[in-house]
Amino acid sequence: MKSSDALLVFLGVAYLSLLIITVENRITVDALASVSNAVSYPTGIARAEKLEWLPANVNAPWQKRDSQFTYIWNDELYIGGGLDATGTFTPFKSEPVYEQATYFNDLWKTRDGVNWTIVASSSSLPKIRSASVVEFANALYLYNGWGPEIGVNEYIYKSTDGVNWTRLNGKVDFTPREGQRMFAVKNKIYMFGGVSYFSRKSFNDVWVSSDGVHFEELTSSSPWSGRWDHDVTYYKDKFWLAGGMNLNMDSFNDVWSSIDGKNWNLETQTSSFEPRQGHVLLAYKDIMYLIGGLNADTNEGIGDTWFTKNGKDWFKTLQDGIWTGREDHQAVLFNGRMILFGGMDANWEWMNDVWISNFNFGTNN
Repeated sequence: MKSSDALLVFLGVAYLSLLIITVENRITVDALASVSNAVSYPTGIARAEKLEWLPANVNAPWQKRDSQFTYIWNDELYIGGGLDATGTFTPFKSEPVYEQATYFNDLWKTRDGVNWTIVASSSSLPKIRSASVVEFANALYLYNGWGPEIGVNEYIYKSTDGVNWTRLNGKVDFTPREGQRMFAVKNKIYMFGGVSYFSRKSFNDVWVSSDGVHFEELTSSSPWSGRWDHDVTYYKDKFWLAGGMNLNMDSFNDVWSSIDGKNWNLETQTSSFEPRQGHVLLAYKDIMYLIGGLNADTNEGIGDTWFTKNGKDWFKTLQDGIWTGREDHQAVLFNGRMILFGGMDANWEWMNDVWISNFNFGTNN
């Protein structure tokens, strides 16, 4: 038997093993490793093209949801918050009634994406959607979001153990919102854009904090238009912002970059990926990835993944994900792999599935 034939047989056996494992909607990390390590991929673009997604747990024990928050603490991946608006449609509305949705303030954690443990069925956080959690200065901070009991969140919550949260005194310095993007880089926390649905205002401002509590406005009007459900990441010493939507239900596929969060350059007005919102941007070493999202106007989208090395030229992976297209999911780098979970699809179906990339990226960083 030729070596190439032997490899094909091996891969076929490995794939059949995966099918058997997933009969109970689960897949072990060892099985994932046997497939991902079967072929030694070259580095760079050639490897990125071959990114695929494998089912880790297509029916996780936490309730279906989108707009949840996530964070990594002490080598464990946490999920919490979000909403499920199943059953809130009326004969006179083609969209769910979000004020009647089920909102969550639970916390779950995992070490592998497969096995999940409930940390709190009702945490000290409010029931909330679209909040941002940022790790900063050996603590976790939660900002923004909306909940049926509190309305728009005007406060900051802090945790030093990943489980117990305390509301800090005083309201935030910026206009409370949701759909923003926040993360920490170089000992500062940055916030980009967002929306206040009830005041019908979208934002294109940028704020920065050096202590996690007090924020200073870097710019009140960035050159990118006001938007939310965009995403931002830090890649090659620059901030990168892509996509999102506005109050007219227009989705974007523009890409912007900035070295300081205040001054922005338009990298491309119309990327090769379709306009979308509710997607995820992830960067690892010399590749930046865009994962999922739906078009706000048509509500269409597939489970696709795009990648770039320069922010201007984007390419789609050879294989779309076998997960359905969705928005407001989460995707993170955890234990060297991309993990994607939750969200809502184009048919207004909420998800509690978990998917893992087919090859290892290295560390969480």
